[in-house]
Amino acid sequence: DELAARVEHLARAASRALPVARLSEVGARDAHHGRPVQSVDIDAPTPGPCAWLDPHGQLVAVGELGRVLRGFEP
Repeated sequence: DELAARVEHLARAASRALPVARLSEVGARDAHHGRPVQSVDIDAPTPGPCAWLDPHGQLVAVGELGRVLRGFEP
């Protein structure tokens, strides 16, 4: 359908608006549950707000300094 073809995936939209941080599997699980993410479980380019993506490229949360600001359901 034409409308569906124009809808942008949430991970792509967040990645265009914010720096991207990559989470490990453990970091993604913690973020999904709203728990702090340890520095060994996240590769963030800045301490400020970032789009947190899991190892599969799905948006897990927007967070900063290891803390979830806004979580997203898969």
